Amino acid sequence: MCHFQNSYVFSHLFEHNLVDLINKGVTCTELFNSDIFTYNYDYDEWPATSANTQKMSMPYNKSIFKMRYEYPNVFKNLHKEERKKKLSKVGNKMEEKVYKICYHANLITSMAEDEGTIMEAIAGSEELDIYKTRLVMDIIDYKWDTFGFATHRIGALMHFTYIIVLQTYISKIFLIEPTYDSNNVRINPEPDTALLTVLIVCLFYPV
Repeated sequence: MCHFQNSYVFSHLFEHNLVDLINKGVTCTELFNSDIFTYNYDYDEWPATSANTQKMSMPYNKSIFKMRYEYPNVFKNLHKEERKKKLSKVGNKMEEKVYKICYHANLITSMAEDEGTIMEAIAGSEELDIYKTRLVMDIIDYKWDTFGFATHRIGALMHFTYIIVLQTYISKIFLIEPTYDSNNVRINPEPDTALLTVLIVCLFYPV
């Protein structure tokens, strides 16, 4: 199939069995490197050139047959910026180097997940070369940029906040210059309820 039927139309043959194939240990690197799960398109309704060379990954959950007119919904921010530029450049031509835009639709994420999720199957696969394929790398990058980075950023913030507050509390309560009463018993300072509250919140987050 990868050699003689290398087209996205044959991705439907794997719609209900791709996860099962990966779980059973079938070699899928060559399949993912092919164009079977990649839909390359170039519509007149989508911009053909841009000065922005940054790679972007955007979600699309509608039918592939409706994609032709979905650019304003898929790339909302870019569409607004382009409209503003067009309005601001009326009567004022600006020379700007532009590049050809290549649009690719990753069809792996549209496969059925009756036997489990695609990401779980890929994560459990012992085929390491599968992680070097563009399709899998795009999925991982998209998941990280959309969900993973924000989650880990909040977790890291909570962790460092906990460490700093804990060090502050220990220094304030236990490492201060000791004072003693008339019976030579150390006078312990009152607990700082504000710092303890912050510590409880920081501990409650990972729980």
